[in-house]
Amino acid sequence: MVHLPALPGTPLYDESTGMNGIREWVKRDLDALQAGGIDAVMFCNENDRPYTLNADFASVAAVADVVAWREQRDQGRHEQRHE
Repeated sequence: MVHLPALPGTPLYDESTGMNGIREWVKRDLDALQAGGIDAVMFCNENDRPYTLNADFASVAAVADVVAWREQRDQGRHEQRHE
């Protein structure tokens, strides 16, 4: 499980690092999991507090951005191995 840091629009969001900070956090977690042999992960935003049962547009967009960014990064690495 990759636990994202607080996302935009939540009280604990770190504006000083922004979305790049979130991407780097996720990169470190995924790299460690993959180095340990994990080949499938789930993403969650456990650091958004207070917890709510409704996902707002900013949270959905932020998670989609991070997952898509990582997928693009991995796709490029996959293509390099097969050239």
